Amino acid sequence: MVVEQILLNKFRHFHYSHFTFNPKTNLLVGRNGSGKTSILEALYYLAYAKSFRSRSAHTLISHDASCLQIDAKIQTPQHAHFIQSAYGSNKSDCSLKMDHDAGVKQSEIAKLLPVVFIDTSTHREFSQTPKNRRDYVNWCCFYTASAYHTDLAKYQRVLQQRNQLLKQQKLSGQNMSSQIASWTEPLIHYGQRVHEARLDIIASLNAQLMKHWSYFFSFDSASIEYHPGWNTAHSYSDCLQQALAQDIQYGYTQNGPHRADIHCMTHQNELIFQTFSQGQQKLFSYLLRFIQLDLVAKENRSHRLLLIDDLPAELDVDNQGKILDYLQNIDCQKFITALSSEVFDKKFTEQAIYVDAPKPNQNCIEPVDYRALTIQESS
Repeated sequence: MVVEQILLNKFRHFHYSHFTFNPKTNLLVGRNGSGKTSILEALYYLAYAKSFRSRSAHTLISHDASCLQIDAKIQTPQHAHFIQSAYGSNKSDCSLKMDHDAGVKQSEIAKLLPVVFIDTSTHREFSQTPKNRRDYVNWCCFYTASAYHTDLAKYQRVLQQRNQLLKQQKLSGQNMSSQIASWTEPLIHYGQRVHEARLDIIASLNAQLMKHWSYFFSFDSASIEYHPGWNTAHSYSDCLQQALAQDIQYGYTQNGPHRADIHCMTHQNELIFQTFSQGQQKLFSYLLRFIQLDLVAKENRSHRLLLIDDLPAELDVDNQGKILDYLQNIDCQKFITALSSEVFDKKFTEQAIYVDAPKPNQNCIEPVDYRALTIQESS
């Protein structure tokens, strides 16, 4: 699978721009503010309907428009897929089609387009909140465990219902133990399924980490520790029962996979993101993203999308060289931004797309193989 073409309409400052991509490596070259990162953002948005830079679709829409459009031609070994998507500030303004089928779900597009994104803040994201680290694990499980997406969604819905009842009892003082119990049972069921899938993926991640560690570091390998969100000395069922009174007092469920976390540990059992230098943290975060790609490859998705924004930033020459050499051996479609092609010793000059100097078949022309649907602006 590769993204062969993409058309951006009313996306950021791209009012109607078309790009054709190399199936292996694409170096997006241009001055600051030219739109290099926006192209990466569009590819990411195409897959997940969310941005790595903004929480709101409104900020991505050109100032003179009410919605944005991202169309793409996706080439698989078997045949081509055509994706047409439009997103507005409201859900009613959104539409998604694949091969003219309006019944396609965003999760199906995401399955078709495994995307990994790396930028100068990736290592800081891993070191910040447990949610960021859970997102990393959830991404890996989504692409490797077929039932995970459904199980996690059901767990979250059940959790929401249980929390509403806990809060209601807290505020009203009315005994709602039977209603709470009716939601606790499915919470345990789906929570355990999510937990087991995560345990499997942590084992796979650690195997991949050990496999690739020596290429990036000269000292003993690190490891990833999984903390499931409850005291594993007891069953999840027992922990919920023991914490019920406190859950009612707080008005929410304190234990479960929604409170899970991972810790990246050195061989000396120290937290990597507290003990490694900034450069080492940056290199380690690249390694964490690369092993994501390896996991997806094992699921017969030989082509994946790797987006790297501003690779030279915060990496010294030696570490930059390690990353570039490693990239040349990864069998995936790569998109890398840079101010100039010379920054990588002209390694990717032939695959360069000059964002601020459009060339034929790269920018600001209508695609040859398909035509975008017109965006209907609201009056």
